[in-house]
Amino acid sequence: VGAKERRRPGPLRGRGSVLFEHGSLRSRSLEHRSRGAVAGLGDRSRRRAVVLMSATVVTERDLATLRWVAEQYAVPMRVLAGLITQDAARSVQDALSPSSAEVMARRQAARLERLGYADRRPMLGQTWLSPTRRGMTAAGLPYRLWVIEDHAWSLAHVEACARLRLQLERAYPTATWESDRAIRHRWWRSGARVRLADGGLYWSDDGSATGIELERHVKRPDRYRAAVLDTDPAWTAGVWWFCPAGQVELLTARLREAGGGELHQVYELLEGVSP
Repeated sequence: VGAKERRRPGPLRGRGSVLFEHGSLRSRSLEHRSRGAVAGLGDRSRRRAVVLMSATVVTERDLATLRWVAEQYAVPMRVLAGLITQDAARSVQDALSPSSAEVMARRQAARLERLGYADRRPMLGQTWLSPTRRGMTAAGLPYRLWVIEDHAWSLAHVEACARLRLQLERAYPTATWESDRAIRHRWWRSGARVRLADGGLYWSDDGSATGIELERHVKRPDRYRAAVLDTDPAWTAGVWWFCPAGQVELLTARLREAGGGELHQVYELLEGVSP
């Protein structure tokens, strides 16, 4: 089967997304000093100290989660629970129930908040996890702070893009995702006129890449003429456009009229993507 045929969105292939590396980032000397101090406490105080230490020590899993969330700007807690579920599906753990994933998401979000790496914000009827400037520095990301309150109008799209990423990472676990923020950073200050996609998949077998676009509503024809004309040259394997089932034919026609040809393909949004 050719690479092009393997890369058609459809029933999900495989399970899981990124397998996080586990382990504390504390130095050995700090760990030994902490153990010594805890050992000198009484049973009740020792238990409290261990809980406090575990709540304030950042792990590779925390940083991996923080990077994933920051790349998507911010995510609601239910998306964070979905990310934790996919992580568990790729590990040796048993599958997590939805309730267990939600509990783990709340605990991880609380730990990141205590560390000053993220804030929890109530927005549009749900709680969102939004990385702070300190958190993005800890995660090694070069992006500017994204103030969630200033982007309430875009949160439905932001959530849908994060959900689509989860689905695509589960379907294509060997591909590498490039986020919208990374794409914008790649073109920052270039002066070039280019269509900034919602994401991209880089294929490990041949080094090609596919742009990912999510259209919750089909727009005017002129918008697609510009999108086709200014397609990012990185998308050597074309662009996948995802939209609601009832709009697939209309979007296909828009892109065909815009000269998209075979490089721009339209697919129905995967189940569970729309909030």
